[in-house]
Parts: sequence; C-alpha cells; structure tokens
Amino acid sequence: MAYVVSQAQTPDGLPTGAGAQARIEEMISGWFLLESGDSPAPSQVRQRAALIMKTLERPETPKNI
Repeated sequence: MAYVVSQAQTPDGLPTGAGAQARIEEMISGWFLLESGDSPAPSQVRQRAALIMKTLERPETPKNI
C-alpha cells in the first residue's frame, strides 16, 4: 500500500475516472511482481484496490486526532 500512496504523491497522482480501479490493480500487481517475482491472487488485489477506491471517493476523518 505504501507504493500506491507514493504514487498518489507524484504529479500525475492516482488514476481517476473510468477504469481507475483496474489501473490501481495493475499497479499493485506490478509492484509485487517487481519485488518478489509473484503477485497475490487477483481477488486479493481487487479487494485492496476496491478499498483504495472507496477511500478516495469518501475519505474518512481519523477518529483519534
């Protein structure tokens, strides 16, 4: 997830609009392939990317601040 956050801080940021989740899934899978030579199951990657998309669409305020 740290890699995805780092990409959010680049000038281009994270993908948005149609196909954004699929592109974030590719980013996650690609990172795992580069780092370990393997990637989690597509369903696991999809679950993480969906959580990222949900958070981007409706960010929550931390409760302990």
